Amino acid sequence: MINKKRILCNKAQCKKCGDIIESRYRHDFQSCGCGAIHVDGGLEYIKRGAYDPDDIIELSEYEILPIKTLILGNDEKKILSVSKHFDASYELVIAKSESNAINMLNAMAFDLVLFVEDFKGVANWLCKNKKNISRITVFSEDYPKPTEARNKLKNAGYEVYEAPA
Repeated sequence: MINKKRILCNKAQCKKCGDIIESRYRHDFQSCGCGAIHVDGGLEYIKRGAYDPDDIIELSEYEILPIKTLILGNDEKKILSVSKHFDASYELVIAKSESNAINMLNAMAFDLVLFVEDFKGVANWLCKNKKNISRITVFSEDYPKPTEARNKLKNAGYEVYEAPA
């Protein structure tokens, strides 16, 4: 499952000395007073170090972000069928034409792209304009036979799944 979190604070407490240490920016390496643990990464990544990992009390805080999802297709019934599987943690955007989809992909960042129909033009565009998309799912009438779009996207380096339409 795709999990999207933003780090709000990157801190830990040492069980040995009780110090609470916080890394506030990238490469802000901080150690506790006794040197048993350290934190690093600020708001960009979480990194911990310790002689004994059991000495770390994790105090970092996160915000769960909605997973921005683009659904491609113009068949209302198929779109509704696919979209009912997503809860409120997904922000769904629907594109009903290839040109509309390409405009949206140009303007916004998406974590997940769902092809309800075989939009070959969008697949070709994604192959030429590499985007940072966590996962692409192609819903196919001919499942499990691979679609042309799926093969192109996989060859371009995307993580692609296929499911029955």
